[in-house]
Amino acid sequence: NTIKITILNEFDDEMAQIDNNDETIFNVLRSLLHGSNNEQDEYEYLSSFDIQLSLNDAWINTELPKVLSIDSLIDKLVNETHSKCKTLKQCKSFELLRLQYDIINNDILSQFVDIDALIDDHGNDIAILECSVLPYLSTNKNRMLKLLSKKLEKMDNDLKTVRNKWSVISNDIEKCLETALDQRVEKMEKQYKLWNTEQVLQWMQYIIRDNVIFDLKDIETLKVANIAGINIQNIDYDTLENIGIDNEILHNFIITSVHNLIAKYDAEMDVW
Repeated sequence: NTIKITILNEFDDEMAQIDNNDETIFNVLRSLLHGSNNEQDEYEYLSSFDIQLSLNDAWINTELPKVLSIDSLIDKLVNETHSKCKTLKQCKSFELLRLQYDIINNDILSQFVDIDALIDDHGNDIAILECSVLPYLSTNKNRMLKLLSKKLEKMDNDLKTVRNKWSVISNDIEKCLETALDQRVEKMEKQYKLWNTEQVLQWMQYIIRDNVIFDLKDIETLKVANIAGINIQNIDYDTLENIGIDNEILHNFIITSVHNLIAKYDAEMDVW
């Protein structure tokens, strides 16, 4: 049997008629507007009283809220990033700074994944709709179907806009995190001559990350060697080997970092 759908406008005037020989558009409409593939009556009217939307409204009511939701999540993440970056200024040690930054960065990146997934999902919805509808539009000149074509174009533009916005803002967020971290590190490093032995060790742990893990006995070893910020230039290969660093690359990296630290901030002592 032939199943027919008649599209009516808000005044119940017939705008178009589709039967199940138009497989693509018919299946999309039946799926969207009825939510199932159950057999329909031989002749079915879709009036404004029943569904209160025309052919073009069906997807606008579904996809536009997604765009607005994505926009809202992006704006919320920007505000959240700025707020969390400020917390880095409160970190008084390199150990705490590293921990706080890693927590913030991981949280932000997880939200990146969520937003990427929402944008991809929205794009897939539009692609499925277009694949189903465009073949029908190419052979029909009905005025209402032309309006639908314009709506599809508008949805494409909305998707491009949100993708472009997210591309720019996600890069800005990453730069914001990096800048906040660098500024706090610079503020703390300026005070290197005031560091005690433990702070010197925490700084070394920060710059080499997890290549070597220091513990309390290493603090005592540096104390015996009389290493603190005021004489940090005394760190040498023997000192580093005594605290468990026997890798030549790490030796050179730490000693070079010490020299760079002194050269950069030696004339810039402020009160922290």
